[in-house]
Amino acid sequence: MGTISRVAAPLFLLVCYSLQGREYGPAVGAKMPGFDLPDQSGKHHTLGNLLGPKGALILFYRSADW
Repeated sequence: MGTISRVAAPLFLLVCYSLQGREYGPAVGAKMPGFDLPDQSGKHHTLGNLLGPKGALILFYRSADW
């Protein structure tokens, strides 16, 4: 187990360091592109039907149960 930790820890740090400074996803404040996605019941939702008078807070979460 100690050998794995001695190899895995530096490898993990190297990967984290190489990803530093990269941008993933839209920039803060950018407009979200439109979408049409089904929910767990099969009902489709678009960005337009989710927006309220003050906008919307949309969170995409990948379940650990997949």
